[in-house]
Amino acid sequence: MTWPHIRGTGLDALAAAIWAYEKGFYLKDDYYNGINFAFLLNCGAAELGGDDAIADRVGARRVRERVVGICRRVLINGVRGERDVAKRDQEYWIRATLAEALLGLAQTAESDVELAAAKALRPEGWMLASTDTQLAKLRALPSAPARDVAGRGAA
Repeated sequence: MTWPHIRGTGLDALAAAIWAYEKGFYLKDDYYNGINFAFLLNCGAAELGGDDAIADRVGARRVRERVVGICRRVLINGVRGERDVAKRDQEYWIRATLAEALLGLAQTAESDVELAAAKALRPEGWMLASTDTQLAKLRALPSAPARDVAGRGAA
């Protein structure tokens, strides 16, 4: 899923960012790199057309599915942190990431539940603002996946 085909097209910065998050995700198998990788793939799909856009949307969906699994596994196993505040903040970001991944998979009801659970942790204002901004950016993308490639609504 690297983007060698767009080098020199004015999208070099996007290609570099996709490559960096892709590498980070596959090396660390973590939700942070994964959710950013998926978002950037959707950004790329919005800039491209044809088969490349389809491939990037499919890639973004697959990465989000893995991110959902990673987040749920961490929540089931328990969030780690040295202090209560650090644990709360970590749980907030995990739930906010899960909400974003679910939204990107067009599972809006589940996304809303996770977002409400995240907000119930009473995070700092900048954390809420960051999450709201990111979710708004995802919703605004023309390639935001509302349906899978077969045209079915997401489950």
